[in-house]
Amino acid sequence: MNKRLDPRISSSRMRLENPYAHMEEIAECWEAANYQNPYRFVTSDEKSVSAKKSHSFESIEAQAKELQRAIWKKRTDLGLSQNVHPIDVLEPQLAAELLGFEFTLHPSLGWMVNGRRRVSVAGLIDQSNRSIQIATDADPRVMRFTAAHEIGHAILHPDQTGLHRDQPLDGVRQSRNRTELEADKFATYFLLPEKLLTEEFRSRFLGPFALNEQTAFALLSKPIYEVIEALPTRRHVARKLAGATYYNGRHFVSLSESFGVSIEAMAIRLEELKLVIE
Repeated sequence: MNKRLDPRISSSRMRLENPYAHMEEIAECWEAANYQNPYRFVTSDEKSVSAKKSHSFESIEAQAKELQRAIWKKRTDLGLSQNVHPIDVLEPQLAAELLGFEFTLHPSLGWMVNGRRRVSVAGLIDQSNRSIQIATDADPRVMRFTAAHEIGHAILHPDQTGLHRDQPLDGVRQSRNRTELEADKFATYFLLPEKLLTEEFRSRFLGPFALNEQTAFALLSKPIYEVIEALPTRRHVARKLAGATYYNGRHFVSLSESFGVSIEAMAIRLEELKLVIE
């Protein structure tokens, strides 16, 4: 098999001349499973909180984008340098500060019973006291998404308080009500902006990425039939790209690590943005 790569793949990849000119949003993040609670307990009265009005995903994305731009505009006031990379602006704690919320970390926020399931509380927001609490007994990527989720509540559901984000201790996920789904979508759009993620993807893989003889060898240094065996579906390819630290002789920080989200979350977002194609 001819292993000579297409010149586009082997050519050097230029960074954008101005990496600070845009601020967009982010996509989906997934919880990592099974957390213990050695501390205290949270009782749930299971008030099924229903939002007074539903927000479209388009409007949620627009509000997340507006918040990003506000953080970018105030970045030096928030302790960032003038030339900070845009990814470093995607921090929920900065958003909390800008919105006037006290942001605190706690070893645990306890657990609660939801039907037959037991869930640990990953985050709490108290709108009346302008406070957001995040549990540290979770993977840092989960903590980060949880914090962005609570910021979503602050912006989308200002008239509701006592909202929390939980994690199933049995590893089983259930559908969330509309209020929680909206906060999850906000977190998604805040942490993985389409334009910024697309540019970071292209800087690594030229993208969009389609698996063929050349790209297979550039990714895994193996012939296409071996790569297809190892990565049989588009999701497998997306996961590999999400966590990849090497492509076509070049080493880099993975997309998952750069954006501080799980490999699964990044993989889903890459598919969503059509950066991984059949």
